[in-house]
Amino acid sequence: MLSSVAGAEGAEVERLDGRPGDRAAHEEYEDWVACRASTDPDEPWTGRDTAVGVTTSLHAPDTEEDDYSEMRRDAERSYEKVLDNFEETRAEVDTREIPTGDGGTAYSVEDTHRDVFGGGRGNKRGGAMFTTRNIRVVIEYSGTSDVSAEEHLETVVDLANAMNRRISRTVETE
Repeated sequence: MLSSVAGAEGAEVERLDGRPGDRAAHEEYEDWVACRASTDPDEPWTGRDTAVGVTTSLHAPDTEEDDYSEMRRDAERSYEKVLDNFEETRAEVDTREIPTGDGGTAYSVEDTHRDVFGGGRGNKRGGAMFTTRNIRVVIEYSGTSDVSAEEHLETVVDLANAMNRRISRTVETE
């Protein structure tokens, strides 16, 4: 799925799996997996090439709260911290609530002044986060300089919806 994103067609996909006992720096995770695709795997987030990543984390299914509201609140707080990084800058940020899964948020950032993405890195990014039951999904996307901030936002929303469909199909077959 990642290598089908515009600009990343045919890119090598790198998969990082959680290992048994590895809590991915967060005790509440049961397991996690991260996948990254880039046309330049040595320097994936430069803005010269397309890079896309998806991280999923599986949380304990035996929660006291059937609606996983605590996990969603934690995810929302993490997402707010990401957006707070842009607050004191001149970067233009566009956010959108998305109904994907149990709900989430998508954003695009255009940093024309290099306040956030300095050092030769690309100046536009998109991201999304959503939860579905006890799964949290984070998506990152950086297209080439000719991809608009709005296209970054649309791409991460499309990826979020595709990931949700894939998760739903997986749950149905288990």
